[in-house]
Amino acid sequence: FNLDVTTRSPGQHINMLRAMSTVNGYAALRHTQKGSWFIGSLCDAIDSHSSSEHIADILTIVTNEVSKKRGSNDESMVPNVKSTFRQHVYFPPRQ
Repeated sequence: FNLDVTTRSPGQHINMLRAMSTVNGYAALRHTQKGSWFIGSLCDAIDSHSSSEHIADILTIVTNEVSKKRGSNDESMVPNVKSTFRQHVYFPPRQ
């Protein structure tokens, strides 16, 4: 039994967050005047929930909102979020 072990530590990837507007290989949809569905929903969710929710829950709200939307030809998209956070991350309170 021989393992190919790398000397790099996976610890370098801890506490990282990647949020993409849709899964790889699919187009990100946007409204011609209002802009990106993902960015619009993200901004709205941060504005509405940043004082009480951590970022993972905010991104779940965004995923739910974006996945409910439909384009003129019934197009849809689902955001792709990957997190290696070990604890909840909150935005600081607004001043």
